Amino acid sequence: MQRADEWEAIRTRALIDAMTTETGATLRYRNSAEVEATLHDLVEAERECCAVGGIEWDLTVADDVATVSIGVPQELRESSEAAVIYAVLSGRS
Repeated sequence: MQRADEWEAIRTRALIDAMTTETGATLRYRNSAEVEATLHDLVEAERECCAVGGIEWDLTVADDVATVSIGVPQELRESSEAAVIYAVLSGRS
């Protein structure tokens, strides 16, 4: 549960917006060196632990925005796993 707390802290501190897409979800954060480092560590941890069923995690940084993209395979888009991931990251339940 520690990683969920870390996602919550960065969401509270820096999340600009979160949206679902046709292929998963995109979360945009106000970037700083600290935010980028934290997101890098969190995305790497998700890649190692929770890339369930082909879920892909990506972090891109452009100027003052850091974007986490979550690619969800078609067969998992309506799954409870995808719903939980998105709810935890975006703060929506």
